[in-house]
Formats: sequence, structure tokens, C-alpha cells
Amino acid sequence: MVVSFIKLMLLSLTFISSITFGNNVLISQGEIQLTFDDIDGFSYTIPKDDRAGFFESPVRIDQTLKTMLTMKHVVNHAKNKNLLDIDKINKDVSLFLLENSKIIDGYDLNAIEYLKLKKFLFNKIAYKFMHTYIRDSVKEEDLYDLADEQYILDKDNYYLTDELRTLQYITIKFNEDTKEERKNLAKIILEELKNSSYESIEQKYSIDEDVIFTKGIKDFYFNKKYEKFSEYVFKPDTIGIIDDLLEGEKTYIIIELLDIIEAGYKPFEKVKDKILAGLKKEKIQLEFGNLVSTLTQDELIVNDNAIISLKDRYLTNTN
Repeated sequence: MVVSFIKLMLLSLTFISSITFGNNVLISQGEIQLTFDDIDGFSYTIPKDDRAGFFESPVRIDQTLKTMLTMKHVVNHAKNKNLLDIDKINKDVSLFLLENSKIIDGYDLNAIEYLKLKKFLFNKIAYKFMHTYIRDSVKEEDLYDLADEQYILDKDNYYLTDELRTLQYITIKFNEDTKEERKNLAKIILEELKNSSYESIEQKYSIDEDVIFTKGIKDFYFNKKYEKFSEYVFKPDTIGIIDDLLEGEKTYIIIELLDIIEAGYKPFEKVKDKILAGLKKEKIQLEFGNLVSTLTQDELIVNDNAIISLKDRYLTNTN
């Protein structure tokens, strides 16, 4: 929603004084009403000492009202379409209550207040459930053709002037007294790595604080600043474990090349996952935005006096 409730109050543009509100209603839009009960339920999730300060900010009140109204629209839609996993949501509500018991116990809630809290938590978690539902409904395989088109359009962005390499490596530290001993250990690790996985070697030697494992080095290019290391990395023509130790400053290094991307245009397969991730994110945002836009077409009716009273409602640390 793009309407700012606080700004609307200050400008007195959209409030219809002739409308009679129930004592509990803050905002009404179509069949959805945002009430004091909703805000009370939300307020019990805020640490008691922080609650009054939270509602002193018109910006925070505005954001909270917009979010909660949207939340109630989406959850109501999901209920009508039988999209919610009620059992899972109720379990997550119980888990939230357990994990946040220290905050909630600070309010000493009666049965009615506790019900307000649970209703708010159900809506909050159901709203999150719908985000996940929409995310999972967008399949990457449905975006392949679009990804291919985007690759063609943006192909110049994937041109490489230099060859790139992906690698991981193991560093074995030594000092003057341990140089030969650590060199022998480095040779043993090198031979073991040829017949085992990097992860299993990491698990075996991670207890040794002088054996350091470095993973996830992508798009490494020949770097004059690290010339010796770069020469070593770019010497082989194929991926795999480099069958030799690189001696650095009080270190022995074992390198495994995982990928080589030659200079020129990156192949589509090398950038496909990145393009698909971007397209999927855009698609999810579009799907959710369209849903919210569809659900919020009705006239927005705001009870200005009720909203103004929110600040005073939570000034004290009473329930």
C-alpha cells in the first residue's frame, strides 16, 4: 500500500467523519478490518520496557499499520483458497510462544489478551507461509527461455578479458624449527587429497590450527600483487589437484583447481544459475505485488481518532 496513514491524518484528506466505526476498528478496507485487538496482539511481542517507545514514532506506527493490513488481506485470501497448512502454522505459533516466553510472561496476560496474541501470531506466521508458498510456486524451469533471452541481450556483460579460475587450497604453516616436519605433513596431505575429498581432509586435519582450509575462491584472475601464487595457479591446463607444493612465506600450499573459464564470452551454462536466481527473485516480487494490489482495490477507510490514540494507548506498561 502506498498510502501513508499518518500523512493522511495530518493532511485531513481522506477521513470520512460521517462514517460510524466500531470502537475497536482502526482501518477498514473491503471485508478486512484492522482493529485494536490486532495491534494489542502485536504489542505483546515487543519487550515491555520498549513498547511505549515503539508507539511514540509516527513512522513506525504507519509502517506497522500498513504491514498488518496487508498481512490480514493476504491471510484472508489464503484461507478462502485453502492454501494454508493450519497444523504447521499452529505448531509454529506454539514454538514462538515457547521461544519468546520471557517477553510474553512480562505482560501477565489474561485469557482474552493471550487470545489476541495467538491470533496475531497465527496471521504473522500464515503471512510468512504465503511468502514461501509464492516463492515455491515460481519454478526455475519455467524461466529457462527468459534466462536465455536475457543472456543474449546482456552478453557483453559476460565478456572476460582475462582467464578466470575457481579453486580451493590448504595452507600448512611452519617456522624455522618445524619446516621439514611440516613439509612432510604437507606431502602426506597432498597424497591423501588425491584419493579423498577436500571435505574429508578438512575434517581430519581441522584440529591442527596450523593447517588452514580456504574454499570458495571464484573468478580468480592473474594478479601481479600475488604473482608467485598466480603463476602456480595458472600453470596447469586442466582442473584437479596440482601435484606439487607451493612454498610461500613460512607456508606450504596445496591447491585444487575446480574450474577454468577462458577469456572471451562466458558460456550460458556458467552464468545460468545467476541469471535464473535474479529472474526468480523478480518473478516472486511481481507475483506477490500483484496479489496485494488485487486484494487492496477497495476504498480505504481510516478511523483517525483511533489511530491518534495508539500513542497514548501504550504509554504505560500496563497490559
